[in-house]
Amino acid sequence: MTILMRMMTILTRQFGFAMLGLFAGATGQAGAGVILQNQAEFYANSTLVSTATFDEFAPGTVFYTDSVKIDGVSYTTDQISPGDPLWTIGSHIGSVGFVSPPNGFGASLIGEVRIDFGNGGHVNIFGFDFLSSAAFPQLYSFGVTEIDGVTTSFAINSGQPSVFVGFTSDKGISGVAVANVDPNTQYNYSFDNVGRSAITAVPEPSTFVMAGTGVLVAFGCAWRRRKRAA
Repeated sequence: MTILMRMMTILTRQFGFAMLGLFAGATGQAGAGVILQNQAEFYANSTLVSTATFDEFAPGTVFYTDSVKIDGVSYTTDQISPGDPLWTIGSHIGSVGFVSPPNGFGASLIGEVRIDFGNGGHVNIFGFDFLSSAAFPQLYSFGVTEIDGVTTSFAINSGQPSVFVGFTSDKGISGVAVANVDPNTQYNYSFDNVGRSAITAVPEPSTFVMAGTGVLVAFGCAWRRRKRAA
């Protein structure tokens, strides 16, 4: 027991800052917060790696699950209607339904949509063409959450035609919540041309365990060699 305690004490002194840096690197560093970008700025960003147009699907494709993952991006609706399609690819009732034909993508029922990047992953830029089924402006809320848990909210008026919505964050964006918050009327909405930077995944807990085990094994071997030399 005394030897183990000595090992842990020396590990803390020798490797404590390195291990702390490993965990700090997984959560990111403080940045300037979320910045709303226009379409020209967004598409000029060199870190943009993918744009989902949903055009690989046949128009009229539906999904019956509350969550759908396309191009590494997960879309989850808070609406539950067993037996009914919860997501639709193609035109929505009352709207054009796309910017780049033939498809857009959206929840079949009006509600909040949560967008994330799977298992705590994050991106540094994220944007899309946002289509409202209303022929006149509606008030929509976009809550952008960064990897430190801070959420920045944007209120945007949108109706036909579509409006581009783009975000950037040095810290990293872990999710976006979208909802119609208009006090007078509720109209549905959909997405097209969803662009993002590369998704940075959060290491699995086993990765940290393996890293810690490796350090312990390396230290144990070095300690045994020192003991023999003594």
